[in-house]
Amino acid sequence: MSKFGVCPCQAPQDLPLAGFFTPGTWPNRFAKAAEIGADVLIIDLEDAVAPDDKPAARETALDFASQRKETANAVAIRINGLDTPPGIADVDALLASDAAPDYLVVPKTESAGHLQILDLGAATAWAPLAYVRSRLVLACALAGVGSIDSPFFDVHDTKGLACEAADAVAFGFPSKAAIHPGQVGAINDALTPTPEAVKHAEAVLAANTRGVGVVDEAVARKARRVLAAAGQ
Repeated sequence: MSKFGVCPCQAPQDLPLAGFFTPGTWPNRFAKAAEIGADVLIIDLEDAVAPDDKPAARETALDFASQRKETANAVAIRINGLDTPPGIADVDALLASDAAPDYLVVPKTESAGHLQILDLGAATAWAPLAYVRSRLVLACALAGVGSIDSPFFDVHDTKGLACEAADAVAFGFPSKAAIHPGQVGAINDALTPTPEAVKHAEAVLAANTRGVGVVDEAVARKARRVLAAAGQ
């Protein structure tokens, strides 16, 4: 469980009963909750905020939740859905900030997995989620289907994208999703075997064809995957 209460749908009996929703883009209305006697101010980052305004609303909400006085009424932040890039960005920014909202409101929850993401408390970075990624690759391999690594959400960090894409390939992912057109080139570069790797794979398969005993089937299978990724 993280430091936040989680309100996926209807508030349990022990949560405040009167909440005042206001868009994250309207900070001048944040004080209105206390003025009208609401138990909790609910800052909405989801439906009440236009897509282009979500980054600014996120920053405003987290700044408010970081600086509010202890005597202020309770504060909740309604994040975007956890199956959307803005929702993942909301959680990532929240974990990296000093903000301490009393509750999170999770919209459009369709599975227990959505809540388990918040109970996990892990940052949306490579190392904390390595275990989950490895299990995904294994499950897909056993099922005979291709696995797709999740997007890299900082569209301005080209070096970070290149490193994560290379790590995804090393983990066994044959694919990686992108959220910006500018990310596709770096992902393709990471997924495409180098000429050296192709040459080595060809040599392995040539030796395997001649029946050389030092090349076992597992090594040959990996070589075939390299050539397939290279389009051969």
